[in-house]
Amino acid sequence: MIIKKILTNLFLGLLFCTPFTVHAQNSFIGDWKMQIPDETGKLMDLKVSIKSNATLTVDFANDGTLEVEGKYVVEGDQITFEDLSGPNACLNQKGIYKFVVTETTFTMTRVSDGCEGRGGPEGKMAFTRMK
Repeated sequence: MIIKKILTNLFLGLLFCTPFTVHAQNSFIGDWKMQIPDETGKLMDLKVSIKSNATLTVDFANDGTLEVEGKYVVEGDQITFEDLSGPNACLNQKGIYKFVVTETTFTMTRVSDGCEGRGGPEGKMAFTRMK
């Protein structure tokens, strides 16, 4: 009886603690930034806000103007993006990327993408978490 109670408490403790630990360490939900060249070659900030409801927004120059609104789907270590609206949206062009996320970085490497500008010429995007 005592062993059963200990195992039950251990199981409940793991059940309640594990999701929070995994979410905090490996979640790409939140605001991310990276620098990209503008049309003159000068580096500007790009902000991507990824929400838990499977939507995202992209703000070129981090000036409060949303250039792209979209959605995403995650399957294992791959994320698929689809732009839905915005002046810089690539409509009807899904982008599939392998990703690795840490507490402070979110790196994506292109698997395939019909949108020419997304992912840059090397097909790799490296973001840092915004505070």
